Amino acid sequence: MAPWIAVCVQIAFGMFAGQMAGTWLKSFCLGPDGDRFVGGLGGVTATQLLDAVAPGIAGSAGPEFVEVATQLVASIAGGAFFAAFFGVLAGGADRQRAH
Repeated sequence: MAPWIAVCVQIAFGMFAGQMAGTWLKSFCLGPDGDRFVGGLGGVTATQLLDAVAPGIAGSAGPEFVEVATQLVASIAGGAFFAAFFGVLAGGADRQRAH
């Protein structure tokens, strides 16, 4: 797969996962655009980190299906994690300002 296509897929699935994490964690939501933005960053970051740390797991030595499946799982997990993490940080900051 071409590198730019892989990055677009990582961003798209990260954005999807970020939106879902924001929907499930209403009290820590960054808003629809914030959840998607942070999720997209998380999707790319997690996939690139996985590829750098464990290139064999990321599918570079296997068939293209394994590579794509691994990228999808990593980008979904990274997008959801980033959205939840930054949502908790933003929610905690809002609570401190309220008191």
